Amino acid sequence: MLAGRSAVRSALLAALALLAVAPAAAQDEVRDRRLERAERRFAQAQEERDAAYRDLRRDYEACAAWIAGDELRPPPPPDTLARWFRQRDLAEAAWGEERARLAAAGPFHELWNGELYKRSRAARRYREAQQQLERAFHALEKLRHPERYQRGFAETPPGMTLIPAGTYTLAPATGYLIGHPDLQEPREVRLAGFYLDRNEVTCADYARFLLSLPAGLREEHLPADWSWAPDGSPMFPDGHAAVPVTGVSWASAASYAEWAGKRLPTEDEWQAAAAGFGARAWPIGDRFDAAKVNCLAFGAGRPLAAAEIPEDSTPQGVVGLSGNVREWCADLFQAGAGDEPARRATEVGPETVAVVRGGSFQDRAEACASTFRWLYPALGTRLPTVGFRYAMDVP
Repeated sequence: MLAGRSAVRSALLAALALLAVAPAAAQDEVRDRRLERAERRFAQAQEERDAAYRDLRRDYEACAAWIAGDELRPPPPPDTLARWFRQRDLAEAAWGEERARLAAAGPFHELWNGELYKRSRAARRYREAQQQLERAFHALEKLRHPERYQRGFAETPPGMTLIPAGTYTLAPATGYLIGHPDLQEPREVRLAGFYLDRNEVTCADYARFLLSLPAGLREEHLPADWSWAPDGSPMFPDGHAAVPVTGVSWASAASYAEWAGKRLPTEDEWQAAAAGFGARAWPIGDRFDAAKVNCLAFGAGRPLAAAEIPEDSTPQGVVGLSGNVREWCADLFQAGAGDEPARRATEVGPETVAVVRGGSFQDRAEACASTFRWLYPALGTRLPTVGFRYAMDVP
């Protein structure tokens, strides 16, 4: 009987997973169609702008040639010059004399820029075509890089990237789900834009935090594999300055965040950054490649500096979300009694658990998915596979 229930539950979760993929795939198709249309409009606008420029160049050259001519009885001037002469009430009989005066007055480009350009119909068409191209370009860029058009993009702090605001379709979570039935089906969440660290917090970063603490607090936050130098300063393993710090509890990660003026991302924010609007199966895309991700199959057997795994990156340039180290998130829970759902917690206590997201150098591909989560005690858990990165609200 229990086996039967388990099979039914597995089938239900599989069906829910398919439901999550279907809307994401449909959204991808809509975006792809919009992007294709925008690319066509941009290409057409470029052609029209180029054609308008050629017409403008011909008008410029025709006016320059007419003024530079030496015929005693010049042919009719180009339309731009004729229109200017008429606007000045200059009789046609005097146009030849005016031509000689203009030729002697100075370089032609000064006349063009000062009087003729604003009267040239070709110039007006060129300006309109240029504006159309500008609009087509920005319409295309908003589809290619929506984060650049979000509030706060220009003020993105160094080392961080802007994760765009919007409604994200989050696929059913995988990993630790006991007590979290709401995560076992597709969800749509509306998120404000936020900044996220491009890289995980490094040992060098964390050492600066420790050195800022009073001596009595340093021991509490010392990572598991660190030691003390004779002068009392913290020592991380040799060669690990640019390597993600690990062996740090959730409480220590939260303390660092407060000191740095940042915060841990929520797990919804983490999944949105990892999966994007298209609900990518892995942060690196819809196909997993162990050659790009510091996972078990990669074979490093330890955390690596971000520069060593540049291809484990999202389109926004966030490195190491797939593998390297799992990452603490802001969410805290108290286990429910019996079959009751877990309750959210606002303070850390002996029985509080915290969420980690993503995979590590010791994990298989399924734990490197954008949907993977796990729970550990927030106090005292200092694992070599768990690190963290930070988020910030957009002002």
